[in-house]
Amino acid sequence: MQNYINIVDEVFPSWASGSPKKKKKNNEDASTSSSMAKGPMGPVFSSLIEEEEEDSNSNILDAIHIAAREGARDDLLKQLDSGVSVNLKEGEGRTPLHWAVDRGHVDIVKELLKTHADVNAKDNEGQTPLHYAVVCEREIIAELLVKHGADPRISDNDGNSPLDLCDSKWPFMITE
Repeated sequence: MQNYINIVDEVFPSWASGSPKKKKKNNEDASTSSSMAKGPMGPVFSSLIEEEEEDSNSNILDAIHIAAREGARDDLLKQLDSGVSVNLKEGEGRTPLHWAVDRGHVDIVKELLKTHADVNAKDNEGQTPLHYAVVCEREIIAELLVKHGADPRISDNDGNSPLDLCDSKWPFMITE
């Protein structure tokens, strides 16, 4: 129980006071946008802001998503061993692979790929884990995904493919 409280304190410092930070509805500040934020491991595509919305139940994460997001390998393996689908989607359509890529957990990405995670799974915005890797500038992870069959030409709901979004000239992204 104390471990849980310590984690909550770290992730949501104001939880005990009952005043969580809330996402602005109309004039959302660019620094609080969930589309691209800075995290302890560099850029991240998603952010905790979405998770803090009090009126949204669609963002409840299963244990496998939390393990992937936090880089908790043993917890992830327990979930997989107990029969939880490696491709389970949460409310925003993200799979554990989306979360691991987003947070830059190379070892978790490798574990998920070993268990046949769908490298071309789309979230609710049509984005694949490779979209996340490109936007977050995670070259090593992007290369792993491509080597495991990720298609750099898949377009999201806005018509952007990972190739379109890749500012870097990564040779493994070049397709014939």
